[in-house]
Order: sequence, then structure tokens, then C-alpha cells
Amino acid sequence: MLRATTSYDFGIVRIGLNGKTVADCLDPYPARLTVKKVDLGRRQPKSNTFVIRCELIERNPSGRGARTYFGLDSIIIDQIE
Repeated sequence: MLRATTSYDFGIVRIGLNGKTVADCLDPYPARLTVKKVDLGRRQPKSNTFVIRCELIERNPSGRGARTYFGLDSIIIDQIE
């Protein structure tokens, strides 16, 4: 689970995990400031590593300011048994 913060000056992002897109066009523009949860699914590490990529794909037309930011609150990793 990835928790992304929202703000008026954030852009629209794509989130990938180990080379696979898990969230396409995540829009962090808020009705109010909050945290959006993004389910990363069940994944196995590659070479004992997870690579998370957050890529700005466009400026948010609804936003104000730079509109090129992204906020990461936390990443929650649970062990799969």
C-alpha cells in the first residue's frame, strides 16, 4: 500500500512497482487536503528489492502553482506467507 498526499500544486502521476504500472493517471488534486491510498497488489521482490517509480505525466489543469509536485506519505509492506 502506498499513501500519496494531495495538494493544489501537484501534477498527475503514474506509479510503477518493479517495472509494472500499478496506478495510471493518479490525480492528487484534492477537494480537500487528504491522503489517497494506492493498492500496489501482491508482488515478489526482484533480487530481494522493490523499485517504486513515481512519474509525473502531466500538469494538473485543475491545479494552481507549479503543478509538478508529488507527495508520498508512506509505504506499507506486509509479508506474504
